[in-house]
Amino acid sequence: MKAACVFIFILCAAIVCPCSSVHAITDNLTRSQVQEALEFGKASQRDIEKTLMNLYGCGPASPEVVVRTKWCKLALLAGIKAQQGRAVTTPVSAQEQEAILQDSLLQIDITVYGSSIEFARSYTVHAMQEGKKILPEMIHADHFQASPHSRNAGQAFSSYYATIRAYFRYDMLALQKPFSIIVVSPRGAATYEINPQKFK
Repeated sequence: MKAACVFIFILCAAIVCPCSSVHAITDNLTRSQVQEALEFGKASQRDIEKTLMNLYGCGPASPEVVVRTKWCKLALLAGIKAQQGRAVTTPVSAQEQEAILQDSLLQIDITVYGSSIEFARSYTVHAMQEGKKILPEMIHADHFQASPHSRNAGQAFSSYYATIRAYFRYDMLALQKPFSIIVVSPRGAATYEINPQKFK
């Protein structure tokens, strides 16, 4: 009987333990997750922007879409302050942490390419989840002139690029389930599949 109980305990542990380490987008970080994000940012300060783009990005070539979760934003802020030598003298303050933790909007950054300085003003963005269309609360685009040395093969004839920032309410998304980001331009639509289980 004792051996059977031990076997059942081990079996339950094998089932439960892997689930505890599964990531998922959340709007309620624990204190340990906050600390983990801050320490990660400080430790990865040298390439924090690139590191987070690779961890939180998706797209066929380079990370064309970056999911800016609360964990990602905390790590980025900690890394930038560490880059500037302010990690010890001016760490991420309680007020800065609280502003990120209380934010009700999930930020999605989308990089797009075009042939005029403000081409992305004609673009729209929405999410789709289980057949439901979800519009962002806010959308904003910053436009830049492309450097010929930084272009990908697919953007060889694009003179400009833009970062479109779309902000979706956390409570409008089922955060444990996949959803799509749809970017609509005069040339057509591009779809990016987001798996929340990949992100913290």
